[in-house]
Order: sequence, then C-alpha cells, then structure tokens
Amino acid sequence: PLIVVTAEERVGLDEEALEMGAFEILHKGKLGANAIARVLRLAEGQRKVQSSLESAELRYRQLIEIAPDAIFVHADWRIVLVNPAMLRLFRAERADRLLGRDVLELFAPGARAQVRERIRRLYESAQSVRLTEVEYLRCDGTLFRGEVSAVSFTFDGRPAVQVVARDVTERKNAERALRRSEERFRSLTELSSDWYWEQDEEFRFTYISPAFAETSGQDPAPILGKRRWEYENVIPASGTWEDHRRLLQARQPFRDFEQFTVLPDGRRLHISSGGQPVYDEDGAFRGYRGVGTNITERKSA
Repeated sequence: PLIVVTAEERVGLDEEALEMGAFEILHKGKLGANAIARVLRLAEGQRKVQSSLESAELRYRQLIEIAPDAIFVHADWRIVLVNPAMLRLFRAERADRLLGRDVLELFAPGARAQVRERIRRLYESAQSVRLTEVEYLRCDGTLFRGEVSAVSFTFDGRPAVQVVARDVTERKNAERALRRSEERFRSLTELSSDWYWEQDEEFRFTYISPAFAETSGQDPAPILGKRRWEYENVIPASGTWEDHRRLLQARQPFRDFEQFTVLPDGRRLHISSGGQPVYDEDGAFRGYRGVGTNITERKSA
C-alpha cells in the first residue's frame, strides 16, 4: 500500500492523494508514534488482504483454464473472459475472436430475446440460472444445442455473469434416434401376430403389446405388475416354475418356453415365449424383453 508523508498543508490535498491510489496520507506536523504504528498495522492488514485476493484470482483462472466445460464471463453485455474449452466449443482460433463481443452474438437469433431478459435479471441482482438448454451460434456460423448454467458475481469490480456451457447436440440426436427406433419397433410388434413384452429387474411385466389381447382374447391388464409364475392357473408345459426362475436369475436367454392356462370355459390357451436379458449402458441388469406366441391351434392339431 502507498502511504504518503507530506509537509504541505493544502485544502483538498488528502482527497487528491487518495484518488490517486494512496492508502493513507500523513502530515509531518501531526506525526506521532501511535499514529505511525496504527497506519503501518492497517497497511500490513491491507497488504495481506490484497495478497489473498491475488492468490484467489490466480487459483480461479487456473481452474477455469483446465475445466473441460466451456466457461465465459461477461460484464456490461461484453465478453471479458473465456477459457480454452470455450474456444474449442465455439470454433474460435484465438481468444480475441470472442473477447469484447456482445454476449448476445453467441446465441442463435431466435433465442436472443429470451436470453436478453435472463441476463438483465442476472445483472440486476445476485442469482443463478439453473441448468437449461439454449441454441448457440458458433464463430463459423453453425448452430448447436447447448446445456448452460449461469451465476451472477463481481468481476473487476463490476456486476458480471459467469456461464458454463456444454454441447449436447450429439446426446440429443442419440435420444431422438432412440425414440424413433423404439417407435418403429413397437409399430412392427403391433402389426405382428406375435406380441412383445418387457419385464423389470424383478421379472414383473411392465409392458405387453396389443397383439396379446388380439391373438389370445385375454386382457393383459391383470398380468402387468406380476411375474410369469404369479398368474392364476398357468402351468409350464415342461419343467417347473422353479427351473424357469433359476434361469432368469442366472440372466440367461430362453426360447420356446411353453406354458398353458385353463380358461373359465375349460379350454386351454397354449403360449410359447422367448426372451433376452436387458442391460443399460453401465452394464446393470434392467430386466427382460421378448416375444410371445399363441400356439393353441398347433397344440390342438
């Protein structure tokens, strides 16, 4: 800290010195041991605070430099800080392609009105924006879907906003492709004479396609939520339910598993089933899925 000692006595001198960055101003005619000691103690405290602030600033900048997500800071609607991941995400060769730009230029034209209002609120009061999606505009003019969170803070003494963003385009495309695939698959099963079924980790039925009711004449509603061996009057054509249960617990696929049920009118309904274990992307078991076929006509021949 800068401490000014002067013999000059002029109106406004103290204010001028403080405005020019002086920490304290002492007048020779008023110096005393206690005054000097007090100022030195204050100056040392100020030095320690300044050192801590500089250290925190250095750690902050080092952290965002290595962050895998894109991080940028804007103040007064201008971008003032970007990390390397931000340059990669927006395909900017250098930081000066982004620094100083109007922050709204990062967003697709159709998203700017909504984003402008969010930024206005962030500048006006300290708050955060929970994770949300928005469409961004890269330096090369291409658009992408981004997942973003933001928080108000102070940067270089000014109200500012720190933003963390990541590209979720690939994930969104994969989710859409999966939904389309599932829709196509279920459409095919609904056209098939066989039916499709799904079970959870506890082997309880969670889905049975409409073809079950159409080919068997039975309502699937009482079956949902139950295990295969919990049906009333359902008997395996060979082996025991305990054998089938052990096979499922071993996560083994099965095919041509036949069972029959005696209907209220005394007729037998014969069913053949096959299934495969299902695992998620982390390798965790999620149940079974498979197909069933009404083989009553074949068994009656």
